[in-house]
Amino acid sequence: MGEAGHPPLLPCCAPRGLSRRALRVPRPHPHQDGPGRGRGARGAAGHGALRGLLRAGGGGHARLREHRRSGRHRDHDRHLGHGGLLRPGGPSRPPLGRSGHRGRAGAPFGPAGHHRGRRLHRQPLHTGGRGVDRRGGGAGSQHGHHLLHAHRRRHRPRAGGVPRPGARPGSGGARQPAQEVPRRHLPPALRPDHWGAFGLHRPQDLAQRGAAGVRGAGVNPAADLAWLIGIPSPTGEEEALCTALARRLSPRYGSDALVRVGNSLVVGRPGAGPRITLYGHLDTVPAQGNSVPEERAGRVFGLGASDMKSGLVVMLALLEDAEVAAGPYSVAGVFYDKEEGPAHENGLEDVLDAVGWLSRSDLAVVLEPTDLELQLGCNGALNARVAFLGEAAHSARPWLGVNAISRAGEWLAAMHRSEPVVVEVAGLEFREVMSVTRAQGGIAANVIPARFDLNLNYRFPPNLTIEEAEVRLREAAAAADEVEVYDRSPAGAIPEGNPHLERLARATGARRAGKQGWTDVARLTRRGIPAVNYGPGEVALCHRPDESVSVAAMEEAFTGLKRFLTTG
Repeated sequence: MGEAGHPPLLPCCAPRGLSRRALRVPRPHPHQDGPGRGRGARGAAGHGALRGLLRAGGGGHARLREHRRSGRHRDHDRHLGHGGLLRPGGPSRPPLGRSGHRGRAGAPFGPAGHHRGRRLHRQPLHTGGRGVDRRGGGAGSQHGHHLLHAHRRRHRPRAGGVPRPGARPGSGGARQPAQEVPRRHLPPALRPDHWGAFGLHRPQDLAQRGAAGVRGAGVNPAADLAWLIGIPSPTGEEEALCTALARRLSPRYGSDALVRVGNSLVVGRPGAGPRITLYGHLDTVPAQGNSVPEERAGRVFGLGASDMKSGLVVMLALLEDAEVAAGPYSVAGVFYDKEEGPAHENGLEDVLDAVGWLSRSDLAVVLEPTDLELQLGCNGALNARVAFLGEAAHSARPWLGVNAISRAGEWLAAMHRSEPVVVEVAGLEFREVMSVTRAQGGIAANVIPARFDLNLNYRFPPNLTIEEAEVRLREAAAAADEVEVYDRSPAGAIPEGNPHLERLARATGARRAGKQGWTDVARLTRRGIPAVNYGPGEVALCHRPDESVSVAAMEEAFTGLKRFLTTG
């Protein structure tokens, strides 16, 4: 039947010859909505109520389908279910091969829509209500139960105006399982910028994706990581990601608790309890054909998955968690830029200068990749230009000159034979190593080189100062003619005796280790901020084309940190 005051869309009885065909009629109204994707042209036309569906990208006709019961009994008075009316977040196609005849081999047990068979999880087309005839046929009839309840909408407040804990718009009851992470983009008809064309103006008008549970928490790490990877942020191009994070967190924190420093973002404000600050860099190395995220076999692949957008996922989940906000700690987050570039351009220094209260943190957690180890301290790093000098000559008469490259041969051989030196600091092992990382010499193929330049990289343990480390480097390069130290990064101090570190270790159960490498823990400890490294990323996969991270690792990092932040 048509809407009130309008003529019927179709006669109540189907014309002869059309009893086995889908019907096409002029669309009665441009806002007749429903993101249906067509099933097959099977099914019967008959005597029940008809539902019109707007096909995404379709033409000027609505596809009408009826729900026919088995044995040619009367209709259920409900829509059979196109692909777009599935459970929120589900695939936009009929599951289990239901496009064919329901009596064929492999079809679900029982008639379509029967609650004991495998039925479509559908969003009701209207709120309905309790009809008189519950066996089917009456308006608002309820055959079985809907998995998505039309009466639980965001604009229908609970008695007293207090929402039920854990409720979210469009979600099902307690028995409804969490949705899987989608492995595709949203259909165009569901994108927010397409809602107006369908007469949809609020998120409540559409079925809402609920977050999959992470050990009982309302976060979805794989989906959040795919979202972050999908916003490119190579070093120097972090603006879009910083803006996206600010927009996401603004409704929860308000503009007064978001401080933007260039393309870095500080989230939170000073509170009454001990201050715990979470740190993560926004940038990645350049793409290597891995800029599109992909999830398979319990892992998320893509640029920055391990280093360190998986750490950002955990930060987001903690900053958005109500129990963390109500916990004993004052928790803040710092998302900063340019960590992967030259040390003197790192955006963290500007953030620490601009937001003074960060320096009064009781503990900072840097969510760099650590394979879920609690890594304390970090190596310091020096880089030096080392030059060997010679005298140019024609390559046909080398005895008239001095080959600078050959002069460096013995020193290079000694560097090649050198072994890492294991140093123990505060019960943790660090390795002291020197490596030649670059070399350049000669001006032409037929000229004896007069100069040979090399780069010497030195990683030193936390028990050495910058000055002590530089003395050791110059001693190691004594055979060279020139040594110029041009890049200095201090080692990160180990926060021995920090009570919050001890609680963090107990809450996570993580193995303690020294950080073999340099992280921004060193910048923080140099300013007197106790800091540690702890993150879900995998060190061996950083900066690789096949970079990935385990979803389970993100879950474990979140669970451990939340336990720490909520129990004190």
